[in-house]
Amino acid sequence: MTINLAIGGGSYQLQEYVKNQLVPSAISFFQSTLKVIQTVGPLVVQEPCGGLYPSLDLMINGIETDLIILVTAGVYEESFVAAAMPCGLDDNTYRPVYGVIYFNLKYMSTDSTTALQENLSTTLHEMTHILGFASDLYYLYINPLTGQTIDPVG
Repeated sequence: MTINLAIGGGSYQLQEYVKNQLVPSAISFFQSTLKVIQTVGPLVVQEPCGGLYPSLDLMINGIETDLIILVTAGVYEESFVAAAMPCGLDDNTYRPVYGVIYFNLKYMSTDSTTALQENLSTTLHEMTHILGFASDLYYLYINPLTGQTIDPVG
């Protein structure tokens, strides 16, 4: 997985915590747990995702990876701890290959004994949305027996 970080606002300590502890720990978990059909060739991202633009290098050259996640952390007035969404899908498998996660440093703490566990749980939860666990993508799930997408339920 490739991560493009755009971190602003909040304390330097919280920014470093998100960048160097939460996100890498979550990625390590998913890399050891999930297997996907690999993307052929570099992923090139040319569209913004949730108002964030990828680096110029990702827009021009792309990168050999299965998933690109833009990460931003700031202090927002809205009352959310984190939010995430997929933004780009593979043309063949409909698997998300590009997404964004927002951390609201206003509601993030590192000073309790359970803070790391709670923050990592939140990070994992939000990353599952980027990975495709979002109700607006259910109809794209592929039935492994037929190779066809699954119709939405209800």
